[in-house]
Amino acid sequence: TRNKDYIRLAREIYDFMLSGYDTAAGGGLYWKEFDHTTKNTCSNGPGILLALHLYNATINKAYLDTALLLYNWTKQTLQAPDKLYWDNIKLPSLTIDERKYTYNTGTMLQSAVLLYSITNNKSYLEEAKAVAESSYRFFFKDNKFPSNYWFNAVLLRGYAELYKVYPDEKYIDAFKEYVSYIWKKERDKNNIVGKDKSLIDQAAYVEMLTRLNGFK
Repeated sequence: TRNKDYIRLAREIYDFMLSGYDTAAGGGLYWKEFDHTTKNTCSNGPGILLALHLYNATINKAYLDTALLLYNWTKQTLQAPDKLYWDNIKLPSLTIDERKYTYNTGTMLQSAVLLYSITNNKSYLEEAKAVAESSYRFFFKDNKFPSNYWFNAVLLRGYAELYKVYPDEKYIDAFKEYVSYIWKKERDKNNIVGKDKSLIDQAAYVEMLTRLNGFK
């Protein structure tokens, strides 16, 4: 829209986000304000995406530098050997919480694709392809992804971003099977989906349907 109010607000969010950065554990953003006990993929992955989107909107190199700072720290600190992402690192013990969630992998996958699109460095594309394949093998079982719809919607964002530069139908087809499974198996008589019938589940399901509608 070129409405400067939006970019002003985005910058305010960016500045607030960076108030959660320090060099403990080598860098990275804390998960919660005023809580210095954990740095998570789920704070750093979205932080990278915010910085990259701001870079694309402004071509201000400072935003790209921030994205690379957070991306490199998260990859070095929280990426598992199978290319997926662990949940967090505890402070001060530096113990890794090795749980793996679709949304953590999703933000880092999307970040790698955007970095490739911006820099044309093929190592980011190769990384994205490896993350996508590993996530497909690890998370997609029996025609479905794990239980949290909104976690999975974030993974779909990563797959959709990858499709723009590497159009492998397999990952999109997996999500088509998944939303079909939800409609057939996890929907009640009022067409409400999910075990908990929560609003966030409905929103995530609609998001997945909407994104998939852009693919044949």
